[in-house]
Amino acid sequence: MNKSYFVSLVVLLFFCMHVQGQEKSIFSVYYTLQENGHDTINWYRYMLDIGETTSYYHDLYEYENRMLDDSICRSKGITPNPNSYSAHMLLSPERKRFHPHYSRFHVLKNLNSGSITVADEVRFQGSQKFFYQESTPEYGWEMLDGDTIIGGYACQKARMNYRGHKWTAWYAPEIAVSDGPWKLCGLPGLILEAMDAEGDFRFVFDALENHTNRDVAFSSKGWKKTTAEKLYKMYLQKQKSEMAGLARAVDGMPTGGKMNVPPYHYLERFEK
Repeated sequence: MNKSYFVSLVVLLFFCMHVQGQEKSIFSVYYTLQENGHDTINWYRYMLDIGETTSYYHDLYEYENRMLDDSICRSKGITPNPNSYSAHMLLSPERKRFHPHYSRFHVLKNLNSGSITVADEVRFQGSQKFFYQESTPEYGWEMLDGDTIIGGYACQKARMNYRGHKWTAWYAPEIAVSDGPWKLCGLPGLILEAMDAEGDFRFVFDALENHTNRDVAFSSKGWKKTTAEKLYKMYLQKQKSEMAGLARAVDGMPTGGKMNVPPYHYLERFEK
């Protein structure tokens, strides 16, 4: 598709599309989250489904796993559920088609209410799912000199500080959607790439797909409500427990034994 035609179509649909009671994605953006200290095979791939007034950022592999589980369940005439999902990943003849490395991290941005919902599963002392809601942050972006081309789109540079990180982002003004990966938004164009100053995280643009027509929604049913700071403390508790387990494992290792332990990094930090 001609790029200028695509951009015009996106802008037109973004302001004119109306779906009866259920918002659908107009287009989707795919990103890789590169994390320092982690092997490339363990980098997460996320998708940002963008609708008329909301967007939904979630894990691509988790989505593909769900679609595969749905397909298996339909072929067997059963209703998909968490038990079927787990069983098919481990026991189904199709198990090799499931992605073993995926995230249960979700971000829903709502333009109408000016709110963000963030959810994650903390696999610590059993698997527990938490979410929190907050107003869309006033990031206070500083526009910077500099331009580049990402994925064929001309991009401009901006910078801001947010909860323990200094972020630099590249956004495409010709894609007139004020959104981006994770919670990042608020620029006059779609954010295609962003990185923190310490080099811990880098969101890298992979692709943009038109007419994806997916549900732009997240259900918090079965998830426990918390706050951003409390969720961060849970991450730290999990980290402390895992490090204690590694220390116990090291005690039983032979002399000269070596373990590669990736550093712990967090997109949000609440140090005093």
